[in-house]
Amino acid sequence: MRRWLAERAAGHLPPAAFRRLHAAYAGALGAGRRVLARRISMDRLLWGGEHAVPAARYARITRNLLRPSTPLRDTPHVRFLEAYLREGPDVLEPGRFEQTAYYANAVEALELGGEYFGCLRRSELHHQARRFVAQFEGRGRAKTTDVAHDVSSPWSPVVVRRIADSDGCYEIVDGHHRLAIAYVRGQRHCRAYVLRERPVHTPLQEKLLDVFWTRGRRLIYQPIQAPELGSRWRLVRQCTDRMDLMRAWLGDHGLLPGNGHRYLDVGCSYGWFVREMGRLGFEARGVDRDPAALDLGRAVYGLMPGQVYERNIVDFLEAERGRYTVTSCFSVIHHFALGRGPITAEALLGHLDRITGQAFFFDTGQGHERWFRKVLPEWNPPFIAQWVKRHSSFTRVEALGEDRDWQLPGQQGNYRRTLFVCTRG
Repeated sequence: MRRWLAERAAGHLPPAAFRRLHAAYAGALGAGRRVLARRISMDRLLWGGEHAVPAARYARITRNLLRPSTPLRDTPHVRFLEAYLREGPDVLEPGRFEQTAYYANAVEALELGGEYFGCLRRSELHHQARRFVAQFEGRGRAKTTDVAHDVSSPWSPVVVRRIADSDGCYEIVDGHHRLAIAYVRGQRHCRAYVLRERPVHTPLQEKLLDVFWTRGRRLIYQPIQAPELGSRWRLVRQCTDRMDLMRAWLGDHGLLPGNGHRYLDVGCSYGWFVREMGRLGFEARGVDRDPAALDLGRAVYGLMPGQVYERNIVDFLEAERGRYTVTSCFSVIHHFALGRGPITAEALLGHLDRITGQAFFFDTGQGHERWFRKVLPEWNPPFIAQWVKRHSSFTRVEALGEDRDWQLPGQQGNYRRTLFVCTRG
């Protein structure tokens, strides 16, 4: 029986036999957790939770937003076996084993749940790692006594849960070790039981839907790469188009590398430009009012709390007394020009002028866009350049190029906004 189950895990049983196994295992899962057998690409499998806790809940508990967005190939289980292939038994030695992500994940699960595969103390975790390696090598198959209470057998079929609004992604419910072994051995598809439950969003997807500007739509405001963000999600702002123009201008004017220079992005959203300018050497900061957007920046871009400020941009600017070598403000000014801000667009420009040392990059809604043809008809590049000179100390306003932002369905004719850089002298 054990051999039969092990062969099924490797995909060797005929369909009829697999259906019989499916029926038996579905009953074992209990009422209300019906399952469906399916052949799945391992590239679509994402890291699940621990101790039967769903991935999203486990991510909230551990404050690890991106855990459920981690593909199987990047899980600690696969990385540990890959390290074993490179280093051999040395990876199991005291001092080295404790440096592995596998150990760190096991410690976290042990401390939260009180045990990890029968291990009750950190000092016992190397036993589980050795069992894992033995199972990978196929020598000394695990004994029944090696399987802890409430932990599935090494021969049990894999169980997964569907991820909503993805291109066929699944959360691993049970079988991380079995899948890691199969993956490192070169297998790229598996037979798995898919829970017949409503598909779930990952915490990353939920946070994207929480961003105020996108209003619950499957829109990504600034670039984020994750396996569950497939064809159903749309990147609104390319960002790389503006960054390429900014980087070229900064290089031409001797402001690269940015070491010793300060940068501030006003209305930074997730903080993509904060990260990119930081990579150029700037002491980069951003300010935005949307907590969900800033949470994304901290989780996805690795921004530190001191790099982004969660404040109304007007309150921030009115209180700010410092100056920044370079500032930016993307797609914000037109909201104030339309009367949607607490101050006028001219007053906002005055604050941005005051805190800018050398260069101010910005874009704004323009009259050619369907959104603004009737309300801001005169706002074309020449008008905007003259408006800036009239209401600030900037004496040069240079047009660098247009964006290539995505246009929402039914809203073609928007964007293609001009990026300006404003300087003095």
